[in-house]
Amino acid sequence: MRTAEKPELQHDRTHNLTASHPYANSVQQPGADVLNPLASRSLFWRARYLEASPALCHIPLLFWLVETARPRIAVTLGVADAVPHFALCQAVDKLGLDSLCIGVEHAYDDGETQGDLTKQLDFNEENFAEFSQIVQDAPDKARFLPPESKIDLLLINRPVTQELVESLEADWLPHLSERSIIVVLQEKGASGYSAFFHRLSANGNSFTCDLESRATVLFHGPEQNDRLQRLANLKPGHTGYLAARNIFARLGELHSNAERLAFKNRESHIARRQRDEKAAELASVQAEVQNLSTQYNERSTLVATAQAEAFDLSQAAAKLEQQLQDSKAQHQQEKELLNKEISALKESLDAVQTECKKLQQQAAEHEQILNDRYGDISALGLELEAQKQKEDLLNQEISTLKESCSSAEAERQKLQRLAEEQEQALSERYNDIAVLGLEIEAKTEENRRLKEEIEALKGTLGETAHLRDMHARRVQDLENSTSWRVTAPLRKASLTFRPKQ
Repeated sequence: MRTAEKPELQHDRTHNLTASHPYANSVQQPGADVLNPLASRSLFWRARYLEASPALCHIPLLFWLVETARPRIAVTLGVADAVPHFALCQAVDKLGLDSLCIGVEHAYDDGETQGDLTKQLDFNEENFAEFSQIVQDAPDKARFLPPESKIDLLLINRPVTQELVESLEADWLPHLSERSIIVVLQEKGASGYSAFFHRLSANGNSFTCDLESRATVLFHGPEQNDRLQRLANLKPGHTGYLAARNIFARLGELHSNAERLAFKNRESHIARRQRDEKAAELASVQAEVQNLSTQYNERSTLVATAQAEAFDLSQAAAKLEQQLQDSKAQHQQEKELLNKEISALKESLDAVQTECKKLQQQAAEHEQILNDRYGDISALGLELEAQKQKEDLLNQEISTLKESCSSAEAERQKLQRLAEEQEQALSERYNDIAVLGLEIEAKTEENRRLKEEIEALKGTLGETAHLRDMHARRVQDLENSTSWRVTAPLRKASLTFRPKQ
């Protein structure tokens, strides 16, 4: 058991509706036995979560409903004002019920809630995290509930709009159990969609409590225990209704007064803290005033001393004034002498300035000549650079020509060897032709039986002649070719540059 619950339980034991209790007369009216505090001590519990809320006056009713109905699952629609949701959680906690409390805050299309829920989430985490959770609304309501579970207590703590009515019909009412209770909290003057709730309470199982705000309890499920049915039978103007309303009103007023007292205590604490801060500031200011007063007295002493010194200084100043007059007369004479010297110096200065102008003019002329010389030197430098570039190009061309001459010489030697080989082969062919000619002349007189051999030799002669013609044409083509004519100067140059033996 939490330490905070002990004084609450002790407080519960001291409350009964005997003659000594201040509410005894009201509870003893007919029909008040429904809320007999000996069996409903939850009416006198003190709420742990107190904030300014129109639902404060209905906290005893919520405590009593949880104790009487003992819901397995309780859902609160709207936790921006978390007072009613935490009242349900506190009742479940104190009764030790194996229940689940779910607070659902409406989420808009952009995913943002209506307000900052940091305070509510922190309080829920610190006190009821084992069985309570606060979530944002979403189309898939099933994810808030355990599988195959039903809601026994549905608390509506939001303005009743058409959107809420559609959401109730489509998403929440199908999940209500056979013993479900719907509690609607509305501020006075809020019309809402009364036709919808009138349809829900058409069977007459409802209880309305008008205090600072309105609380409507709809006994939606058909399975309600005897005490809940007896509360549903209490209607305005019927016996017992006023007694029940007075009990809820007076006990609910205690929570409202407790919240106001807590608010006043917070304001008082803030005021005391501000008073202490102002007192500290006042002490600081008084110390500063005392310091300034001391400084003022010291300054007054200094001023008196300064006045005495000023009188002495005025006497000294009169003497100095006389000395100043005498000094002025002497300075006047010296000034006249200096003026004459200044006039002479000015004449000398004019002469010097004229000479300086001449020297400056000469210096400008020399500078112009020097600039011209610098220009000529720059031009010569550019020309020299161009000559160097031309020389580099010529050196490159000479290197290229030398390489070309070397290549041409190698080609010439190769061609010369080829020509010698061709000439040797041609000479051999000419010799063969001469021998064959002699043999032909010698064989002309031979017997016809050698005719076939002679024909064969003629064929061989024809092939040899063909080869000779081919080599002749090749030599001729070589001599007439472009490369032969192009390399002619190189061959000639190679013969020219060839060292003489």
